[in-house]
Amino acid sequence: MVKTLALNEPPAAALLTGIPDGPTILREFGARLAPAREAFRARDLDRAIPLFVDGVGGPGTFDRRSHADQRMAMDNALAQLADNITKRPRVPFDCDAAKRIIAPTLLTNGERSPDFLHRIVDELERCLPHAQRVVVPAASHTVPGENPQFYGDVVIAFLAHY
Repeated sequence: MVKTLALNEPPAAALLTGIPDGPTILREFGARLAPAREAFRARDLDRAIPLFVDGVGGPGTFDRRSHADQRMAMDNALAQLADNITKRPRVPFDCDAAKRIIAPTLLTNGERSPDFLHRIVDELERCLPHAQRVVVPAASHTVPGENPQFYGDVVIAFLAHY
């Protein structure tokens, strides 16, 4: 049903559990997101979203984003809240699940994205049977908004090829 996929730094953290330094990477990234999780649990979305964005992208990331990007992050607040307060977390996506994806898959990373996200894409590249990877220059996690021309060109070329 799916002909191709284009994935930018998907939150497939379970992929890291099977690598030697994975538990350390997960623990360190979890610590970066702890203040945001606390704010989500307190239902303080105005505080939680900037903390989450800064936890993923580094200190000051939320403030450096355009008003439109900040608004988009706030518009997605309820989904983030649900992820942070649910008693029924998502089913982990692991390498075995990735190996079953036969569609050609474009994987992208922002050049300045946290190591945590690069490591997830490292594992996806290893596990997906038909993966192509591109690191997008001058971008962090919000690749399409930070380097839209480069990202768009890469995605269009990939889709045109398949």
